[in-house]
Amino acid sequence: MTSLLVLTPVILALASGGAPQSLAEAAKRAEDQRKSNQGQAIKIDKLSARSGEVAVSEVPLDKNVLDRYVKVREGLSQLMHRDSELYLRVHTQAMVVPTFRDFGDVLAAEPAVVEVLQYWGFTPKYLVAVELTLRRATRRTEGGYGKISELEEANTEFAGRHLGYLGVLPRHWQAIDKGLTYWPDWVAD
Repeated sequence: MTSLLVLTPVILALASGGAPQSLAEAAKRAEDQRKSNQGQAIKIDKLSARSGEVAVSEVPLDKNVLDRYVKVREGLSQLMHRDSELYLRVHTQAMVVPTFRDFGDVLAAEPAVVEVLQYWGFTPKYLVAVELTLRRATRRTEGGYGKISELEEANTEFAGRHLGYLGVLPRHWQAIDKGLTYWPDWVAD
């Protein structure tokens, strides 16, 4: 316990760059910074994971889009089962993508995947946009989302009317997946 008490001031001094700073000095610097930034509000229209990148816009949702989305997911699951090397490549990359939009690049790099997507009228970017639209619209059905565009409102209403259908959609491809993990559901938009 004594060694912890002795090391604490040393650690704090190192963490602050070696220059000791009192609480009063820190408060003064924060106040000065706040005053210098007054009147310079930043407006953010779309959030993006990387600087300079355009956020993925929503696409209009309808039953046709959902049906084709299911067919794409089923087709990809079947493809992953048939081609284990492809599955391993996609799985390995999917495990490390920082955002879901990056998963589109993983899919675009595989010609066999692109072929399945094109058969159903999708591209890797469009597949990502549909997935993110479904995620966002479904989340918005819970309320508390603030001001949204007309398209976002229409997608939210569509998702609200079809929550039961949206809830069973994954069963279609999960029955084919049988434990394969190549779709990064856990990563942020």
